[in-house]
Amino acid sequence: MLKVTNLTGGYLGHPVLKDLNFEIKEGELVGLIGLNGAGKSTLLKLLMSEYWASSGQVTVLGTRFGEGGIPELRKRIGIVSS
Repeated sequence: MLKVTNLTGGYLGHPVLKDLNFEIKEGELVGLIGLNGAGKSTLLKLLMSEYWASSGQVTVLGTRFGEGGIPELRKRIGIVSS
């Protein structure tokens, strides 16, 4: 399960995503669709901790990012980009 709560983040001090909330339950398959610059890649980089959120919370399988579980979470998350 992936849960995103009030996530705000971006890069170079520029927030691209503001107060984003969603939940993906076990077994669900999700695709991100949007225009160039909509924040799709930024969201994925925030989820994989390549970028750090300025606020909000990301929880994967009951572990919140920032609680020391990032290496273990990366083993359980798959992203396919084209």
